[in-house]
Amino acid sequence: RTNGLKSLRLVNCMKVSHKGLVALGKRSPHLEELELTTCSIYISMKAVGQAFPQLKRLRLNNRWVNVECEEQFDNHRALDIASNMPELRHLQLFANRLRNSALAAILDNCPHLESLDLRQCFNIHIDAELRAKCARLRDVRLPKDSTNDYDHEAYIETLELNSLPLLFAHDGVFTQQYPFHGSDHSDEDDQEDLDVALGHLAL
Repeated sequence: RTNGLKSLRLVNCMKVSHKGLVALGKRSPHLEELELTTCSIYISMKAVGQAFPQLKRLRLNNRWVNVECEEQFDNHRALDIASNMPELRHLQLFANRLRNSALAAILDNCPHLESLDLRQCFNIHIDAELRAKCARLRDVRLPKDSTNDYDHEAYIETLELNSLPLLFAHDGVFTQQYPFHGSDHSDEDDQEDLDVALGHLAL
């Protein structure tokens, strides 16, 4: 019912979708601050950026999971931020899976960016090129910096391979197939494993 919302904070809201945020954007398009901490990986940053064109502060935070993923999967949300949120001043990507190429795109396409939090973004390797791009920022937190002042619980997880869904991309849309467990593992068990794994693997 609101039409003047400027700030929204969502924590552990796994059932919130970008469709709900787009609907909110139609009533409150002047939102300037959004936090999505351990929320669904299916919230599209492209849709969010288009719904809130004046967004200045984004916190997209999760927990780091030690698992190998394809580069396209690791980067796709960060690349959508780079392409659709040019007004960002402050960006927190705690435990995001983005890689150097996606971070460079953000730095190139968000000219007003002032602060950047990359703590526990362990796919990022700080080299001379990235240091040069970050030099214009007032505040940068690097992947291995202390998490003592982080607002939420921070820990690193390792998942068993058979608890993860297999993720496939087609035309930029990710779908999954359930891992094979054998005849004694039901479809309901597969769905439960998928929900748990995707919750932990949230980007």
